[in-house]
Amino acid sequence: MKIGFYGGGAVGKAVFERIASQSGSDIAFVHLRDADDTPLAEAADRRGVPILPFRDINSEDALDTVRNLMPDLLISANAKQIFRKALLSMPKHGAINVHGGLLPRQRGGGGAFIGLINGETMGCTVHFIDAGVDSGDIIAQEEIPMGPDDTMGVFQERCLRAMPELVYGAVRDIAAGTVTRKSQAGAHFYYVPPKAEWDELIDWTEPAQVIYDKIRGRTPGPTNFFFYGDKLVEAREAALEPRLLSHRNTPGIVLIRSKTNGVLVKTGDSGLW
Repeated sequence: MKIGFYGGGAVGKAVFERIASQSGSDIAFVHLRDADDTPLAEAADRRGVPILPFRDINSEDALDTVRNLMPDLLISANAKQIFRKALLSMPKHGAINVHGGLLPRQRGGGGAFIGLINGETMGCTVHFIDAGVDSGDIIAQEEIPMGPDDTMGVFQERCLRAMPELVYGAVRDIAAGTVTRKSQAGAHFYYVPPKAEWDELIDWTEPAQVIYDKIRGRTPGPTNFFFYGDKLVEAREAALEPRLLSHRNTPGIVLIRSKTNGVLVKTGDSGLW
């Protein structure tokens, strides 16, 4: 089966390598998420796979090239452009995407972050691409276990291990004609668009658990911060104080200073180190 591959970063490289090693799979081309994505470019070069030079995957030049190469299936693995109707209509088996989040609930690029701060079950999904965003039929999913103190970095590492095999299995089943599809039509969901400006600013009126989860949910990621007078202070680590009783006081004031733990700041309910 001839495959057109779109992607980048660690996820893109890992999925590419797994698919390229699959018997019967012929990767016709690679489109890099970013022009300077050296790891994936080098992986493609080692296997003699051409890299599309077009930055816009939906441009006429890009579509003409894909049409001439006639892929049977398109794969999106950490690609950042949306596949439009003209592109989706070309391969006979359609297109699939690997998504960091459990669908149908956690749609959008920030779905995993919101899932974490909502205390939801986390995981990753392989699904067909349709005209919507993360709304196509689900092929396979894997739950990712997360502890109460695990960060987004932990989630990403575990997804990185799970995603290549999920995509591998999906491609194998599509080629064999045995793929299963679970429709998302009518399902309840939320969608998380790109991060809003100033979204990292800590709101001390929120509960301590919510603030704590936002900090671990952005580790790594855009750093949460607050203002102390006119000074911007980054909050890179935090810890809950389980002994502090819930009480009403002015959110944002310092309750305790400690050389070991830092500062205990009043939140909407209790406090956060």
